[in-house]
Amino acid sequence: MAVNITHEPIDLRRLSQQDRADHARSGRRAAAEKAVARITQSRGNDKMVRNRAEKASPKSTGSSDYIRGVAIQQERKRQQGQENRRAESLRPSLPNPIQAAIYGN
Repeated sequence: MAVNITHEPIDLRRLSQQDRADHARSGRRAAAEKAVARITQSRGNDKMVRNRAEKASPKSTGSSDYIRGVAIQQERKRQQGQENRRAESLRPSLPNPIQAAIYGN
């Protein structure tokens, strides 16, 4: 949107004292200056955003990217635990000489 907005200053030297006071009190001057400042600011911001270098990596959505990975890891650890318990239950129980020496079994 290319709109040429300029603020032409009023030459207060040619106004009477009463007119100068009325102009200063009216608030139109301040409102006009603020409007021009806002437009200038937004134009500068738009130009800066357009000319900014692209980011090297895509923006991530946050920790939700990792939720599925955590669930997969938890399931894998559950399966490993079950396999370890099964393997231990299949092993023959051997007498432990250290335990026998301590507890007298």
